Amino acid sequence: MSLLSKKLLQLLITAIKIARKSSHRCKHGAIIVKDGKIVSRGFNRCLGVKCGLQSYHAERMALFNCERRDLKNADLYVIRLNVKIDYDSIDISHVNFNSIFENSKPCPKCTPMIVKCMDKYGLRKVYYS
Repeated sequence: MSLLSKKLLQLLITAIKIARKSSHRCKHGAIIVKDGKIVSRGFNRCLGVKCGLQSYHAERMALFNCERRDLKNADLYVIRLNVKIDYDSIDISHVNFNSIFENSKPCPKCTPMIVKCMDKYGLRKVYYS
């Protein structure tokens, strides 16, 4: 395994651990990576009784918790976990990621914020599971 793939594996494992903290029905985790280091992180949070309607998204949390200067040439990774898997019973360092990730994409509220961070603050790339 190359150094790059080992580093990516470490980042994905960290994103999984972050996503597992989510109180939302959709388990999303987000990390912002600059120069190979995580500079910010976030996960979906419910803000009210109607969790689906009132939530704080992982990418929003990660972007708001990040210093704007740290966004220049940084990458945003957002993953969505398959909620049918018991993560306590698997070794995530040796699992097939295709089986634990769900397809994900930015919502209509997060998309403009991500575009602004790319255009104004230099966020380089965004990856969704």
